[in-house]
Amino acid sequence: MRQTKRVGAHSLRNKFAFPVIFLTVLILAAFNGFKTWQLITRENNDLQAKSTRVADLASLALQDSVWNYNTEGIMTGVDALLRDETVSSVRVMDQNGNRLAFREKGEPAHRAENRIVTERNIVRDGEIIGTVQIAITNDFARKRIQADWTQAVMEILFIGLLLFAVIFFTSIRVTQPLREMTERADEIAGGDLDARIKVVTHDEIGLLAERFNLMAEKLSGLFSDIHEAGDSIAHAARDFLMSSEETRSIAQEISSVGPSVTNLPDGMALPAISGRFRPLHRLSAEEEELLDSVPLNLSMLTDRFLRLISLFKSR
Repeated sequence: MRQTKRVGAHSLRNKFAFPVIFLTVLILAAFNGFKTWQLITRENNDLQAKSTRVADLASLALQDSVWNYNTEGIMTGVDALLRDETVSSVRVMDQNGNRLAFREKGEPAHRAENRIVTERNIVRDGEIIGTVQIAITNDFARKRIQADWTQAVMEILFIGLLLFAVIFFTSIRVTQPLREMTERADEIAGGDLDARIKVVTHDEIGLLAERFNLMAEKLSGLFSDIHEAGDSIAHAARDFLMSSEETRSIAQEISSVGPSVTNLPDGMALPAISGRFRPLHRLSAEEEELLDSVPLNLSMLTDRFLRLISLFKSR
């Protein structure tokens, strides 16, 4: 029996599953990238807005302390600003650029490369009496973005694996009957006309399996008819050969008695010779007409025997 060729990488499952999974993961990754870009933009805008807002509030809160050079009041205001976890440092200077107060946080999250700095003038009665500089870290926002990105990647992997599982088991259900049809077709090609497919579904695959079984039954019936016709032809050929041999032997006997027929009296019958022709069922109509005309007178019999001999010799 011919073995079914393994399709391997060219199987329907591989042609369908992997492109769908790849395209789905690509779309999800692009969507997640766009979402992350929006998140980064929003976080940066929020940090910049917060830095501006805190600087504006600090310039208003420190007006009196800077105007009066109240160092204790300035430090109290600076400490209040540093209670916000996102504020990394606060610097206060007078109108001449002299530092009045400076405080900063030393944690890694508040390193200089992570800071967004905003500076505002401290104004009283329309006069600039100093400046306040506020630095806000973006480390917390970056960690939130990383956490969201990690979660999104996990979601993409989960969706990809789930989609792969769904496509895998669905493709098994679709391709298994097709694989079985291929195996049964190989069995039929190898001569097993009784091979059939078990129909377990009533969908398009089940309908295809029913049509396959119907085709196999018709092929089996066709080959049975061909075998029967072959047997009939072989039997007819054997009968023809047997009748041909018997006809040849009779023709030889007639040929051997032909010269002595002229010595028979007129009106004499030839029952012995005539009886030899009765078993022949496959003679031509002309031969049967000649053999059925017994008894005959001598002249007619001689003429018909000579014609009969010429007919047998011409076959």
